[in-house]
Amino acid sequence: VGGSGLMGAPTVRRLVDQGHHVVVLTRGREQGQGTAGKRPELASLAKRIVCDRGDADEFKKVLSDPDCPRIVVDFAAMLPEHIEAVLAAHGERPLDHYVFISTNMVYPGGPEKMDISSLAAPVSEDRADIELAELAPDSYGGRKLKCEALLQRAFACERFPVTVLRPPAVVGPGCDHRHERLQRHVEGLPPLAPRPRAVLATQPGRFRVAYSEDVAQTVSAVIARGRSVHGEAFNVACDDSLTLSEYVAAMAQAAGCELAPAAPEDPSSRNYELQGLIDISKAQTVLGFQPTPVSAWMPRTVAWHAPTLK
Repeated sequence: VGGSGLMGAPTVRRLVDQGHHVVVLTRGREQGQGTAGKRPELASLAKRIVCDRGDADEFKKVLSDPDCPRIVVDFAAMLPEHIEAVLAAHGERPLDHYVFISTNMVYPGGPEKMDISSLAAPVSEDRADIELAELAPDSYGGRKLKCEALLQRAFACERFPVTVLRPPAVVGPGCDHRHERLQRHVEGLPPLAPRPRAVLATQPGRFRVAYSEDVAQTVSAVIARGRSVHGEAFNVACDDSLTLSEYVAAMAQAAGCELAPAAPEDPSSRNYELQGLIDISKAQTVLGFQPTPVSAWMPRTVAWHAPTLK
């Protein structure tokens, strides 16, 4: 679900390459969230179904269909009612595995301020306050936390076969304005308009982002391990921890710039500092996760976006 986007497209490609039968459920929109609305390449062998999950009855019908795969990877569930529709479909025709893509913003500070920079690093999976989800604000992190609480309850009560992944900001082909702002800054291109509610990190310092292909790698590993990781949550991010100045320097090197500019001061361009430093050791130990180094993913990301910025 959401298989044509930043994380979904590389996941679909990887699973198809591994011989899986993959069905992509999409709203059918041509434009993505990234630079100029361009989407990353999608595997041609994946079957596509157009369905708006906002229509809960239609979504439930698609998921309950006899031809629908019983392993569901959900990049697009943002609201508790989205999870309720999945659980209803499971009641009609049980799923074998449901992989929910959550966020690092379920950790303290995320639901309230979209900022986990002040948490003691590294932030492990047990730091999420699932028990307090009902009190969480109606924010991106708060809604994801409420989704996780529903899933955890379903696992505890009914052994619903769920695994949760928590990436921070994701980079790679098709990523959003946060990377674009910095690449424009590095290449001396006109900046995007500032975001009116952008804020600076409480404690700016080192952070981790996630590379889209690494999310795909982790999803594949979760599916391969099946029942042994039901009920588990995993952080997924790069092993490299960076300051914003180091991120800009790596980008400048990838872009072929002789000198890296100073990191921009505009809060709209400093969102990565809000991401904090999450602990990925559990995914490395349990899933065999091998993060791609920044020296590999930054050139790929910069090269993909460069033509779209001109």
